[in-house]
Amino acid sequence: IVHVKSAKQTTGTATASALINVDNTNQRAAIGEGAVYKVSIANLGKEAQTYSVEVLGVGSWGTSRVDPQNLIVPTDKTGESLVYVSPAENAEAGVKTFTVRVKDSAGIVVTEKTLTLDVVNAQASTGSYEAFKKVLEVGFIALLIILVVVGIVLVAKKLGGSGDSVEGQTYYQ
Repeated sequence: IVHVKSAKQTTGTATASALINVDNTNQRAAIGEGAVYKVSIANLGKEAQTYSVEVLGVGSWGTSRVDPQNLIVPTDKTGESLVYVSPAENAEAGVKTFTVRVKDSAGIVVTEKTLTLDVVNAQASTGSYEAFKKVLEVGFIALLIILVVVGIVLVAKKLGGSGDSVEGQTYYQ
């Protein structure tokens, strides 16, 4: 969490405070997919504030959008903007960095956060899923075989044990 103070023009020079946080600064996405970063802005000032959120540095390797781009945060309240980032189809795999900039209503930069997106090939991301799926299939088959063997043993024991039953006899002295 970053504590940021920004100046706002009123009858004098008042100072409004804001806390700005990004939920996850490092994410992973396959080509053709995307990632979402949640930017939370808490207004600790005495008046409602308008903030704008913009993304810089994605244009060369992907696309981005901010929803909502302009955000009005009442005093002692929190507002959220979602930053969507998607690598382009021709993007190379690897870690990509970009900046999210938050400005106040006067256009003054309140904070800048550097975020990263680990771009992976679609085969790499689905490969781990396929391997996990294969492990689960093998585990399920092994469990099924064990249950069948236990069932056969129990049935054989029950059938084989019925001929050895001892009839009750009473002995008198």
